[in-house]
Amino acid sequence: MVHETLLEIEDAFKLLADMNVIQNHVAARFTADVPLDLSIAQFAILQFFFRRPGLRTSINQLADHLSLSKASVGDSVEKLKKKHYLLVEPNKEDRRSRLVSITEEGLKAHSTALAAIRPFLMEMRDGVGATTFPRAIALLQPLREWLRMNKQE
Repeated sequence: MVHETLLEIEDAFKLLADMNVIQNHVAARFTADVPLDLSIAQFAILQFFFRRPGLRTSINQLADHLSLSKASVGDSVEKLKKKHYLLVEPNKEDRRSRLVSITEEGLKAHSTALAAIRPFLMEMRDGVGATTFPRAIALLQPLREWLRMNKQE
């Protein structure tokens, strides 16, 4: 029983270590290939809005959807705002929050970043097989959801 538990813990750490290695490699390649000084988190925010034309949402809702901390999302939103990729406005219905939306410049930046990283993503897909990504997403979804539900701010 104890031996099985130790193996399960080792498996958990191996999974987390492997995910960290993948994240580090992809982040390095993203930084090298994308000419706009965007982080993956910043691109994820642009991607979120690109998929939802005309949406205005709060930083809290954005953080919840992306499963990131409010502080991290707030920092990324401020950086994207300074680049004129996002518009941040007071929320007239709730003065404690602000509403975020993408600008035309943000849509162009998203398109530029996607075009720059697409060759690497296609190379990676071809290298591991086209079905690897959907299968990995399906396998990791329960873990992601559990972590989202149990995250500590």
